[in-house]
Amino acid sequence: MGLRVLALLVTNCGSTPAALSGYPRLELYDADGNLLAVRVRHGVSTVVPDPGPKPVRLAAGESARTDLVWRNTVLADGSTAQTATHVAVTAPPAGRQVLALTVDVGTTGVVDVTAWHRADSAGSAS
Repeated sequence: MGLRVLALLVTNCGSTPAALSGYPRLELYDADGNLLAVRVRHGVSTVVPDPGPKPVRLAAGESARTDLVWRNTVLADGSTAQTATHVAVTAPPAGRQVLALTVDVGTTGVVDVTAWHRADSAGSAS
């Protein structure tokens, strides 16, 4: 049971304040570009504290983060293990970014995600 934790950062590269709220939308794709049937759960990880969905205001140059948590569990039930090679992250108003990331969800097909929070807040919402 390989536990995995990945922090994703978004930085306000503009010159005016920006705001995020809630949870990012995640889509996981395999090496052939196929969308994987992965269940994304909001704020249920016992590994990383979830600040809950609250507005996060970012001045120019400031960053927010979200944490992804999953286990590379492979059950001996005949089901096929899934591995994503790309993750699409949507964070309005920042838009959608596709990142080259390996997310080996095994046969469970579950990824937990925290709400956006300030990158300098160590898990506390602002």
